[in-house]
Amino acid sequence: YTGFHGSDTEQQKGNFLALKFEFPEDANGTVELVGGTSGKGAVPIDEDMNFVGRITSKDTQQIKVVVTRGTDQIEKVYGLSGLTLESEAV
Repeated sequence: YTGFHGSDTEQQKGNFLALKFEFPEDANGTVELVGGTSGKGAVPIDEDMNFVGRITSKDTQQIKVVVTRGTDQIEKVYGLSGLTLESEAV
């Protein structure tokens, strides 16, 4: 997947998790892959409402979602331990 990290080919290999979000029109959201290797921290969800993260350890990584609407803010953290990660032989 070359859209993840175009300059580092090692970051283009592995398992990726794609998520589609739905927020009310007057809300904003960020997503962070906690325990990831990108070092990006929380990234804003833009108008396509998609997020793609590279999963390197389903047992230690988590998805943190923060949604802000006016003065209200909700934070949810999702574990990844139930994921089944597979690799294709090349």
